[in-house]
Amino acid sequence: MKISDIIDNFNIINNAKVAIAPDGLIIYFPESEYIVELDKFGIKNDGTAPVETSKGINEALQYAKNKGYEKIIFPMGNYLISELDPIVIDLKNVIIDLNGSTFQINTNGLEKYSIIEIKDGAENIRLTNGVIRGDKDTHDYETIKTPHEWGHGLVFKGGINLEVDNISITNVTGYGVYTESGVGANLYHWLYTKDIVSGAISDDGKMIENNESCRTKEAYDISMCGNQFELGYTLGYQGYPYLKNKEYTSYFYDETMNFIQKKECLQFRKVDIPQGAKYVHCVYPQANIVSTLGYYAFVTNLKPPVNVNFHDCLIKENRSLGLGFCGGQHWTIENNIFEGNGGNAPSYAVDFEDGWELMQDVIFKNNKFVDNNNDLVVCAGDNLIFEANEFTKVVYIWPRTTNYHFKGNKFNGSSITYQLADNDCKINSNHYNNGTVRYNLTSPKLLDYTAFNETIIDSSVTGTEGLRLKECTINVENIKPFIKKIIFENSTIQVKEAEASNLKFVGCKISGEKWNLQNNHYFESCELNQLIFNTYINTDIINFNNCNFISSKILFNTWGSEAEVILENCEVLTELDISLISLSAGKTKLLRLFNNKINNKSNKPIIDIYDTTYSIPNGNIVLENNELIQDKYPYILDGRDINQGIINFTDKDNTISGPQMLNPKYINNQYFIIN
Repeated sequence: MKISDIIDNFNIINNAKVAIAPDGLIIYFPESEYIVELDKFGIKNDGTAPVETSKGINEALQYAKNKGYEKIIFPMGNYLISELDPIVIDLKNVIIDLNGSTFQINTNGLEKYSIIEIKDGAENIRLTNGVIRGDKDTHDYETIKTPHEWGHGLVFKGGINLEVDNISITNVTGYGVYTESGVGANLYHWLYTKDIVSGAISDDGKMIENNESCRTKEAYDISMCGNQFELGYTLGYQGYPYLKNKEYTSYFYDETMNFIQKKECLQFRKVDIPQGAKYVHCVYPQANIVSTLGYYAFVTNLKPPVNVNFHDCLIKENRSLGLGFCGGQHWTIENNIFEGNGGNAPSYAVDFEDGWELMQDVIFKNNKFVDNNNDLVVCAGDNLIFEANEFTKVVYIWPRTTNYHFKGNKFNGSSITYQLADNDCKINSNHYNNGTVRYNLTSPKLLDYTAFNETIIDSSVTGTEGLRLKECTINVENIKPFIKKIIFENSTIQVKEAEASNLKFVGCKISGEKWNLQNNHYFESCELNQLIFNTYINTDIINFNNCNFISSKILFNTWGSEAEVILENCEVLTELDISLISLSAGKTKLLRLFNNKINNKSNKPIIDIYDTTYSIPNGNIVLENNELIQDKYPYILDGRDINQGIINFTDKDNTISGPQMLNPKYINNQYFIIN
């Protein structure tokens, strides 16, 4: 008898196809889909009976788990969830389709609740197509006087290979989505300072002397850890309070202490245990370990949510956070909308925080932020990639975050601060409009840092010493930006007017109208088109080397500080009706022109003394080895008479075509000393 002879003759019994063969044999064909039986489990989908509904849904999920269904479908409706009994997902190999339904928390006054929890044991799960809704608007915040920050919509307590998509998570009192690190479980060894000795271990596993490192005195049994472990200080705020370096070395031995293998390791990162290994010794790259607690780290095998794809969801109008990412590894968070989140602390759409160094390997991509109180804060974590997101409010990255990458993001109206502590972080190809951008180097180990291909429109941009922007585009027309402590390299810069401090430009094209230059500035191999460089408050030295001036001007401002300006090896063409140099004589500490070619086609002199009234002349003008071409004005240097103070003038090896060097009134002038 063939199966095909009876396949068309079946009935449905308990969600299974049942066929009876001619000889009476009963054959079952299990269905892969299970439609949740509301009446069987006492579930209501009309927004009533929260206690019975929560209990029934959890029973139905366990029933489907035991039957091995591949898909669970909820009849469409409104499921009222008890604040004391969240929906728990610990199934394997199943799709849970909410079918457009809403899972609504029963209104309450608790400071802490969850609507749906995904727990350790969940594996190969997809949760899709529904609404998870809190009670933010009806919640009792008065009876219990706390922030009520811990009312959560969807909680990831654990699990592996998870997918959540097309879910709306909204209106909770705390975090729309919350993830955990798995701390508090699978702790196998407390590591004590009393068990540390000075020394190291050789590559073949033998104990050796070394005054620059320390090691474990006795080996630790790791046979109970499974196939992996991590080592780190996983209490509280984590970090590196006692083991000061991320790096350490593990030496593995078998049950009779025969050496197996050496591995270079990082704190908080999973270490694969070699086959046959039962014991491990550790060597730390520091001379000793000091801890007032007596212990310095732990050996664990934590079970955070791992390999999670969270995509195409709407996280909207949650009171404290849209997403509180507090643990998890190998996540992809993409194509989501974060809208209207925040208002109560921490008050961000997304916060990477309490997972600290255990937040690892996250791709955050193509997410959109709309009308949140603040958009994103990243307090810690390692290997976090933020790509092609759209931000509109505050974004702040703390220096504890390591190996992060921002690329191709759009910031419109945002204030973005990158705190950088190591060169493993990458910032490139982002677009900033109508906001502020800060690149702050926070570690003495980070002497310089380069961000590439950034586009900055109508925004202020500041850095710290050693910050370099390379191959970037800056275009500011509608605001007066502040630009501070940046090396611009091979960039195109168009700024109508700017306040600038301690900048260096190399190989840049710069145009606009006016730059107010404070402190020190250096221009090398730049093209400077129709600009006014204005000495300003605290201006010290401005140096132009090998630059090409096109109808640009340097103004020693009467209301600025005494300044030095040096032009060397420059090409100058002036076609507008301006002087290359305008001097307030009392503010000209030094003007030095050396080895330049200056072609002045304007109706004014190359150097114009426009003010001697508000400060007493006291400076030096040095022209040496320049080629000076001027057709329309009779003197290279002219302007107001010098009748007090002192101007020292040096004319050496210059070639002049057309005019005289000085207006005769400066010759034989006791206040104008010609060298």
